[in-house]
Amino acid sequence: MNIAIPITFITPCFCRGADCSDNGAPEIRPASIRGQLHWWFRALGGTSREENAVFGNVHGGTTASRLVVRVKYDMNASYRQSPTLPHKTGGPAAPKQAFAPGVGFELLLSTRLGGLSTDHEKKLLRALNAWLHLGALGLRATRGDGNFTWAADAAAASGVLPPPATAEAYTAAVATITNGTMLRAALLDKQYPNAEYARKDITNTLGDRAFGGAAPLGKAIGGRKTSPLRFRVVKFGDGNFRIAAVWDGRSEVTGNTDADLRDAIEKLRRAGKPVGVQLARSPFARKQ
Repeated sequence: MNIAIPITFITPCFCRGADCSDNGAPEIRPASIRGQLHWWFRALGGTSREENAVFGNVHGGTTASRLVVRVKYDMNASYRQSPTLPHKTGGPAAPKQAFAPGVGFELLLSTRLGGLSTDHEKKLLRALNAWLHLGALGLRATRGDGNFTWAADAAAASGVLPPPATAEAYTAAVATITNGTMLRAALLDKQYPNAEYARKDITNTLGDRAFGGAAPLGKAIGGRKTSPLRFRVVKFGDGNFRIAAVWDGRSEVTGNTDADLRDAIEKLRRAGKPVGVQLARSPFARKQ
């Protein structure tokens, strides 16, 4: 396997570097991307044995990884203070250093130690496609930050799905990627003229206390918990932007059920939150 794909951010990417302070210069680290690919590989149903074969293992006998992740980018790429909570102003917007939209890097994936089996390579490619269509990079990757698009010609040359030109193409690609898994995805119906407007709507939700012990939007107080409800800004070929929502239905992993999701949507809708209003019109609001 040898994959090279240019990627361009459409929302600020808060990628922590060697200096982890709020004023530290951001960095794009291969380990961060590797972690994202590993998460999607597992969420799509990869077994522990398959994970070890692809990503390696340091527990119960060390296994070297067969996957090599590298990145190429301009170390002087533009970065600036950006709000992590753009629906707020001033200090409450929690500004941090981030790569600006328009900054790009090249993702390079290759294999070593004899490469991967055909089945493992197929599953890794599926995880890569899932990350490209549904994932993100950096801080608040589940809330519209670190979102990107990628080069269609390079994707075609690497056997990767191209960036979506239309909502229909995106929906079809995501349905194929998530088919047979516990992941559910929905493209919300509002169209935005730019990615920042969509990001503002994504961050404008409710605190974890509003949802009680279930915390379907994650938990920052009393022990951290990643949200099983993820949001991603998607750019289409015509320059329109929409929000994609992803629900991790692995209850044994997240501790949440579909009932928690429907309850969260109703609370967000009643509070007049933009994503809640859109989610209430999506398949997520219907009992499965």
